[in-house]
Formats: sequence, structure tokens, C-alpha cells
Amino acid sequence: MSNVKFMSGENIPLGMHKVRMVQKVNLLPVEERLSKIQEAGFNTFLLKNRDVFMDMLTDSGVNAMSQNQYAAMMQADDSYAGSETFYRLEAVIQDIFGMKHFLPTHQGRACENIISQVLVKPGMVTLMNYHFTTTKAHITINGGTVEEIVGDEGLKIKSDAPFKGDIEIDGRPVAKMKRSEISMKVAMLTQTSGIYFAYSVFDTVMMGRYLHMKNKIFSAPSEEDKNYVSRCLEAVDLLAEKDRDITKLSGGQLQRVFLARALAQQPEIILLDEPTNHLDLKYQIELIEYLKKWALENNCAVLGVLHDINLAMRLSDNIMVMKGGEIQAYGKTSDVITGSLLSEVYEIDVARYMIDSLKRWESMKQ
Repeated sequence: MSNVKFMSGENIPLGMHKVRMVQKVNLLPVEERLSKIQEAGFNTFLLKNRDVFMDMLTDSGVNAMSQNQYAAMMQADDSYAGSETFYRLEAVIQDIFGMKHFLPTHQGRACENIISQVLVKPGMVTLMNYHFTTTKAHITINGGTVEEIVGDEGLKIKSDAPFKGDIEIDGRPVAKMKRSEISMKVAMLTQTSGIYFAYSVFDTVMMGRYLHMKNKIFSAPSEEDKNYVSRCLEAVDLLAEKDRDITKLSGGQLQRVFLARALAQQPEIILLDEPTNHLDLKYQIELIEYLKKWALENNCAVLGVLHDINLAMRLSDNIMVMKGGEIQAYGKTSDVITGSLLSEVYEIDVARYMIDSLKRWESMKQ
């Protein structure tokens, strides 16, 4: 590629070659073109090449070739095995990529299918930043599910924004956001949190309001902040304990304090890592129900890691089941959770265990 400068000073890149072979094309009348498209069911893959004037579908494998490439074809040593052409290609591949083995295919789609067969397992989820027909098909036929996560730039016809696996919140890459900006959007509730000072319950939850305060560290909480903290404590049934020292609380109470602090941030996303850890059964259920209500009323999202299958099913609309660090299934909770899947993941008959437990509870009622 060479750069040539016009008299105006503008640079234009030029490919230093010329096309040496041409192919005749047909330009059908408009009525016939429309008829052909309708006959193909508006599916470009079903159109015949002889009826196409400008091919915008074929994007690889049929480019114009150089005179050296044509000459090499005439010299090809075609045979079922042991072809010299193969060994020349193998030597070049090894020289460029340093790979000992390679599998020649006629086109990239074939390679894509081979990769999918090797890497995609049934129930696995693959993230994609935009829909591509054959890629999605290869993943799907090998038992995977494609989740298309399209950012705002992906919907623009003209955009030069690069995609490098960015994670975005409201269209902004997380890598370019300040920690304070992320904290306004995302809250995290872990299994355990360290206690370093003997703050009161109320003051601990108030820390979640820090980013909402006008002058931050130099200002006292407003009445609005105080009221919001009170509502958060009421939501986790700890308003009566607001003046207690957090070092005097039980593990379950402390976990509810940290949940209230997360809610006080007013996030759009809450990340949960075993949020019901240390909680009694009553508070486990109340916590899950509150999170579902919070997400629905505020149009927000909750992402959680849970080992308790009952709580996971109660909280989630969509669920991902994992074992040994690998995804076993993903989709709507009502569709994904089956007795056979749970037996495979937990290596016991979970459904039978639950039914037997229910019978014991029912016998206790009598």
C-alpha cells in the first residue's frame, strides 16, 4: 500500500496492483430483480449468482488474484496425499505463525465451525457484540447459546469506534470511568466485609450516601440523605437498631447492614456474592423478595452468585448453572432448571432429595 498526495495536499492510500481478470455480470430489469428476490424468500443466500449485479454478500475467498497466484495454480501438485503444494503452504504457515500443525480449509466459515466444535459445549454461553449469521449458527448447532450485547455505537451506521471487548455502562466504557462514577451505578455485596471501626449502624449505612452528598467529605448529611438511610434500614428490618455499634451485631444482622449500605448508593446494578451468607431462613427469604421488588420497581438489575438452588430459582428470571468453572446451562430459569441437570451438576438426585424433605415437613405438620 502506497500513499499518494493530491495537489490539494490530501493523502490517498493506493493498492499497487491492477486487476487482470474480469467476469461478465448481468443487470436484470427492476421487475425481474424484485421477482428473484421474492422467489428467494428475501434470503440473500438463496439468490443465484447469475441474477446478481452487485455482490455485497460475498466478502472473502473470491478476491482478485495476482499474476503470481495464477501462475502458482498452474504449477500446483494436486494429489490425494503428499502434495508438494501442501508442504509449501505448511512451511509458510509455520514460518509466519510458528505453529507445528494446521488444518487447511476452503473458507473461513469452515474454520469457524471447526473451532465451535472444539470450544463450544452444550449449554455454554458465547457473548457477541453484534449478530453474524454463520457464527451464531455454528455456535447454536454445537449446543451453545449466543448472547448479543450491542452497544450504542453498534447501532450507528457510520461509526469508527473500535471494539476491544469493552464493558460499558450506559454507553460508557468502564475502563474510562472514575471509581466514583462506577460506584454511582454499581453496588457490591460480598459474603463478608471487614469491620475496622466501631461505627453505628446508621453511620455505616450513611457511607453509601457519600457520593450523593454535595460537598462530599466536608458536608453533613442532608435530611434527604438521612431519610433515605432510614428507608434502607427499614427495608432490611434494622431501623430499631440504627444506634447500635456494628461490632455488637450478629453475623446475620451485619450482613443486612451491608445490604442497606449497598441500597443507599441508589445503584442501577447490584452484584451479589452469596448475599444470604450468615442469614437466618426468615431473612434469607425476605432479602431475596426485597431484591426482586427493588429490581422491578426501579428497573434495575441484580446479578448474584448463589449455591442455594431454591433461593437462586426464587430470585432469578434468567439463570446460569456452573460446575467446575464451566457453564453447564443458561436461559430462563423455568426452562433451564430440570431434575436431570441438577443431578448432573450436584451429583445427587436433587429433586428426590427435595421431595423427601417436603414429605418430612408435611409429616411434622400432622
